[in-house]
Amino acid sequence: MFTGLTNSARKLVEGVLPLYKNTDFAYGVAAMMALVALALAVIAIARHFAAVSALQGRRRQISSFISFQSAKTGEDGPDQEEAQFARRFRDIDAAMQKPSLLAGPLAQAWRRYRKTFSFVDAPPIRSTQRPNRFFYGATPPPTWLGFSANMFVGFGLLATFLGLVAALTFAAEGMRSADANAMLVTLRDLLAAAASKFVTSIAGVGLSILLSILERLLTVDLRRNLDKFSAAIELGVRVDSDAHSAAVAERLGRLAETIEQATHQTGDAQ
Repeated sequence: MFTGLTNSARKLVEGVLPLYKNTDFAYGVAAMMALVALALAVIAIARHFAAVSALQGRRRQISSFISFQSAKTGEDGPDQEEAQFARRFRDIDAAMQKPSLLAGPLAQAWRRYRKTFSFVDAPPIRSTQRPNRFFYGATPPPTWLGFSANMFVGFGLLATFLGLVAALTFAAEGMRSADANAMLVTLRDLLAAAASKFVTSIAGVGLSILLSILERLLTVDLRRNLDKFSAAIELGVRVDSDAHSAAVAERLGRLAETIEQATHQTGDAQ
């Protein structure tokens, strides 16, 4: 069984080695790698713009319901954005859950985030979590570009090592021949393989660098838009580590003030 596997591997490698006699082979492989990298870059950019467009569209929807002008109505009371957000919450909730081809993951993330809200009779709406915890997972960065970059390096090195094996094989064949013409042909093949074997490595490393840079740029831009989107939500939702307890305490405080005012009015009447 081991001998059969060895023979199969030998035939596979020996079937590829003659291709390195032509210097155009390595350049053709490099060109194919560049085309694949270009296709991956186009896909990543298209998906990025779709995600960013969805984020910006949802943020514009929130902005259409509330005005972002901070002015506190009281020392501990809600500001204008929180009051408007609470008053228009049904409209905002319907807009955020509206089905859309581009914003489907955002709608699902909003439904999960909405479960953390604590509602009372008056604003603000409170939440125990920050929105970016939910929306970061709904719009992940293109980490698969980094994996692709590593694959290009690996494939380029593999093609280079095959070129080295081809060059050594051609040299061994030339040493075994007593014919001067055959030795010249073998030497020519050796030089051709030696000249082109590093082209794939250069292409692999270069494309890996470009894809890694593209991944970084897209990730930074995506995070920037996610932060703006989350900041727009946080202007209307007050983040509290214990939102439910805070909401209950606030409600009890208002109830106590109402009872105290009623008591004073009753005393004055008497």
